Amino acid sequence: MEPPFVVYMGATIHPLVTRSASGFTCMVIIAECGRERRGSGILGTFETEAEAYQYAVAFGRSDIERHRLMTLIC
Repeated sequence: MEPPFVVYMGATIHPLVTRSASGFTCMVIIAECGRERRGSGILGTFETEAEAYQYAVAFGRSDIERHRLMTLIC
């Protein structure tokens, strides 16, 4: 089952979690208002699927906040 996506500050976070030999790995794809998509690399290895999912969502939220801040500065 693919984890659900999360909407945060108008952007959509798609956390991707997969089982690996040493646990669960995750990455995230972020879609900003349908105009821009960006993805992370592998974010780490976790003992449970829930931990990997939570980390991916937290990373996605942080990335959105950082991206919005950088847009305001420039």
